[in-house]
Amino acid sequence: MSTPFSDQSDTDYMDDRDNYEVLHLQQRLLSEQDRDLDRLSDAVGRQRELGLLIGEELSSQIQLLEETEDMIDHTDRSLDRAKRNLSKLSKKVKNNGKFRLVFLSMTIPFEP
Repeated sequence: MSTPFSDQSDTDYMDDRDNYEVLHLQQRLLSEQDRDLDRLSDAVGRQRELGLLIGEELSSQIQLLEETEDMIDHTDRSLDRAKRNLSKLSKKVKNNGKFRLVFLSMTIPFEP
């Protein structure tokens, strides 16, 4: 007995099945890639936010350092002024002490 004629051979049926499996595999791979890209996008977003926060923190730290530097400069100027005043006072005390010695030696009678 002979088989009736068919438009679709056994190999065509296998090709259709293989094509369906390949298509299904490609769709699954694309879906996995989409999920991976979504996760990567989320991670990049978090990194961006973290970078912005770090930038803000650095800006505030720089501002604090500048304020501290200004305060140190002001204190340094005040100390320089105080040193100059102390130096002047010290010279006056030394000179005043010499004058007192001269004055005392003139007023106290010398007894041999």
